[in-house]
Amino acid sequence: MQEKYKVIEIFERDYGCEERAEGQTDMVQVRLCSESGKERVIETEDAALYREEITEGTEVFLIDGKLKRALGSDWVEQCNQKRDAQGFIKLMDRLRAGETTVCPFCGGGLCP
Repeated sequence: MQEKYKVIEIFERDYGCEERAEGQTDMVQVRLCSESGKERVIETEDAALYREEITEGTEVFLIDGKLKRALGSDWVEQCNQKRDAQGFIKLMDRLRAGETTVCPFCGGGLCP
């Protein structure tokens, strides 16, 4: 099962004296705390947090180096709001093709 984290803090990346280069993606650092109490800091695109609706306090999984919002007890409402049928179909296609993936609900491994 994939380890679940809680977002403790989101802070802007320090570019030092120099500004970020033109065209460079805005990056932020995210401090995470696992259910076992281990903390870690990762760097990710600021836009990715907005896409996944991740804010401080959000429960997430770290999958292939990217944060994915964990669906909570209100997952039916979340799914109905997003209506990501295409994303679900792609997930099922990956399973049918023999790829192992991660459950968006619990973070557990899904095997074909």
